[in-house]
Amino acid sequence: LDELVFQLLSKEVEQRPETAALVASRLEGILQPGRRASPVEPDFFASRTPQVPMIAPLKGIQSSEPDLDTTTVPTRRIASPPLAWVVAALLLVVCLSLWSGARDTAARLRHAEQMWVNVLETTDPPTRLLALSSLGKFGPLSPSTLEKLRVTAGTTSQSDVIRIAALEALAQHASECRSFQAEIFKIHNSDGSPAVRGQAGRTYEAMKQARSRSAGAVTMFWGVIGAILGSAIAGGWWLWQRLKKFA
Repeated sequence: LDELVFQLLSKEVEQRPETAALVASRLEGILQPGRRASPVEPDFFASRTPQVPMIAPLKGIQSSEPDLDTTTVPTRRIASPPLAWVVAALLLVVCLSLWSGARDTAARLRHAEQMWVNVLETTDPPTRLLALSSLGKFGPLSPSTLEKLRVTAGTTSQSDVIRIAALEALAQHASECRSFQAEIFKIHNSDGSPAVRGQAGRTYEAMKQARSRSAGAVTMFWGVIGAILGSAIAGGWWLWQRLKKFA
């Protein structure tokens, strides 16, 4: 490039390039990609320090390298997990923990219930009274245990104290033994012991009230189910709308 510039600036016409096309051709050869121009020093510049030529783009001369496409490609945004998924996962973990704990508790209660049923079959009256009192304070009893209480309350050969204790235990589980209502009413009307008849009447009333409460509980249950279903539908619709935005 220095040589070409030197020739262009030469005072002698013979040393100058003949045409502009020749100058352009030589410049294209100098500016080809990957080609480094070597400085050529003319004789009268020999005393100067060689300089690395600076190659600058010239107007009107196109580089042979294709232009790089700098168009920005839209990137797909990675969606973070929706909040509803996180909440649902936490609720699932809590429900599983509660369910596991409830199963363990129910197993222990069944074992204790069976122990008191075995004690009830003994012949010692104080021990049997303790068993009946304990069964009355338990949670939901199994159908077989409720049947034993019904048989004990209706057996006239049992002492009045034992029968009354059995009727009291049935009253405390009135919502579970509503099917015994007719038999308890019969004891209330026809039993020979006034004390047993009185307790049978109180147990019968407890069963009637439990039936009324059960009807209200059923209504409330279906109301809660409806609310849960409505919330689930609304939550599902909201989640679907969120997923559509990230799709």
